[in-house]
Amino acid sequence: KDKNFGDNFLTSKITTNPDKTIEEYLFYPFHVSNQVNTALLDKHNSPIIQKETYLNSKNIGKNQSSYGFMPIVDQSSTLLAPSSQNAIDLNTNEEYEKINYNLYDDVGNILQYTPENSVPVSLIWGYNKTRIIAKVEGATYSQVKSYITDIVSSSNQMMANSNYSND
Repeated sequence: KDKNFGDNFLTSKITTNPDKTIEEYLFYPFHVSNQVNTALLDKHNSPIIQKETYLNSKNIGKNQSSYGFMPIVDQSSTLLAPSSQNAIDLNTNEEYEKINYNLYDDVGNILQYTPENSVPVSLIWGYNKTRIIAKVEGATYSQVKSYITDIVSSSNQMMANSNYSND
């Protein structure tokens, strides 16, 4: 049984079989009013920002996606993009961060993120910023940036010299 809101946004899903009932509740930017959610809606962007899951009426999971005005590498401007994925510890009801998105490029690619274990991961994008060509764990993007110029340039040149298509 599905219930929809507005422009057919799925807000709940209930799956029932003889021995269990699973309920999922989905929340969107229009459910919570704040500056970031308003900006998302202004851009006609309505991602799921929270999901709650119940098994036989017992809450078994709660996850949140946070958005923010994120820094863009080598620019003073920001990008409206995911900032973190969080979960709620159901025993303590405390929120903890599962992953934090630290840095983006000018086309919205994630350049650095930090998983729950707090070890930064840097992603190197090539082929004119369309493909990840390297992943560096344990170093920030600013630490690896000076070493990547040649591989990024080579991948961009390979793309320019081929019949490569981004389809």
